[in-house]
Amino acid sequence: MTDQLLVLNKDSDTMSVIDADTGETERVVETEFNPHEIAVGPDGETVYVTCSLGDTLLAFDPETWERTAEIEHEGFDFPHGLAVRESAGELWLASTYSSRVYVLDCGTDEIVDHFPTHQDKSHMVALTPDEERAFVANIGSANVTAIDCEERRILGDPTVGEEPEGIAVHPEAGLLVANQEDGMLSVLDPDTLEQTNRALLGETPIRVVPSPDGRYVLVPNRESNDVSLIDTEHVRDVRVHQILEGTNEIMRVIISRRVLMEGATEVIR
Repeated sequence: MTDQLLVLNKDSDTMSVIDADTGETERVVETEFNPHEIAVGPDGETVYVTCSLGDTLLAFDPETWERTAEIEHEGFDFPHGLAVRESAGELWLASTYSSRVYVLDCGTDEIVDHFPTHQDKSHMVALTPDEERAFVANIGSANVTAIDCEERRILGDPTVGEEPEGIAVHPEAGLLVANQEDGMLSVLDPDTLEQTNRALLGETPIRVVPSPDGRYVLVPNRESNDVSLIDTEHVRDVRVHQILEGTNEIMRVIISRRVLMEGATEVIR
């Protein structure tokens, strides 16, 4: 699968397949109820979609867009965040209201392990670059859960800000967590789990996405209808790029990443 942009449409229960060069919609694929997150498998031959209100994880063949699997579990309760652990051929999933983490074999699409975080509303999951640790943002606990991926062992639950949601691990800047209630970015050392910095974001920040060159991190702010651009060398917001009101969080991130790819970083500097 190359040169395609995948956009989930929560209200219509569909996924739009868009030509990344022309912006034309090539196909609209039906999902289950309320699709939220997308991940592409390690070999690029499977696309996974969590349908949160449908309590289902779907797998698609990106060549035909036929469903290859519909994965359910009695513990799924608003399945949401996804992360692919390529080195192990695994897909990690966070189930929000059951506060559990699921590990699936990407070769068989079967659940091979699951365990509780013992926190409240475990929503998004991110992996370190070496894929040895996973971090889960717990909206209701104002913290993140650190997990040893091999041992499936919880290492700690460091406190961050209010209602953490967006999460990513940057190779230089560290663990970055967007706290939607207080509008702050928490920066932690992924090894020691200690907070090293903070940065002010917009109103209700919900995702954290690095730019292609890693120099910047983009954070879409749902209520202020803009995107914060964080300089990872200094961990500060160098600008807020205003986006049209009503644009969803996926498109905000895509638009801003496109801006960065076209040389806007030099203008900002």
